[in-house]
Amino acid sequence: KLGIDVLGVDSLVEGLSVRKQQTKIPILVLGHTLPELFDVARSAGIAVTISTFESLAYAQEKGKSKKPL
Repeated sequence: KLGIDVLGVDSLVEGLSVRKQQTKIPILVLGHTLPELFDVARSAGIAVTISTFESLAYAQEKGKSKKPL
């Protein structure tokens, strides 16, 4: 209905707010997300960008889930 394939948002907070209204559209957080919140994003079906090697290492360590991050 929105005519878009993926919605880019600034923060996980914004993504979670959108997710409450739009349950099926893919959402990508373009701003920084703390690694501690990766599981929150994953649970909500929200993809995040990774901008540091530390965040990448954390995601790889916790990446055993079948749901993408």
